[in-house]
Amino acid sequence: MSAVTAVNSPRRTRAIAVVALTGVALSVSACGSNPRAGQWVDRSGRPISRVLLETSSGGRHCKWESVTFLAIQARLLGIHRPGALIYARDPDGVLPLRFLAARYGPIASVPRAAEDTGFRLRHLHLWVVPSRINEAVYVVQGESIERWPRTLGGCA
Repeated sequence: MSAVTAVNSPRRTRAIAVVALTGVALSVSACGSNPRAGQWVDRSGRPISRVLLETSSGGRHCKWESVTFLAIQARLLGIHRPGALIYARDPDGVLPLRFLAARYGPIASVPRAAEDTGFRLRHLHLWVVPSRINEAVYVVQGESIERWPRTLGGCA
């Protein structure tokens, strides 16, 4: 997946953002239901556009059906650059490590510097460590905590 460059036109920037996110969604959408897919909401319970934040299943053509991808526009995380950051939940370890900025895995607790974004998908809560946003995000579900690494590449 290539980086998205800034464009002066707000309409064009939105179109590029949609392409950046749907590029992930299109490559992964035909893989059945995913309990981690759906409408994310903010701290107030207001829906967040899927153009800004979306989860979807991995693609069959890559044999990544067990992977959940989370695509989030950088600006939602306070990063002033265009485009989305993509993170992956890979419990079966099917993604090559060269495609990941860190390792996926369950962890005992969120890091001390982690902050709750307020973003929710039913029972899932998204946490970040601002200084390590290029490495991973943390998804909390009750007592379960997982580190979802940022993706660095992918299947064409």
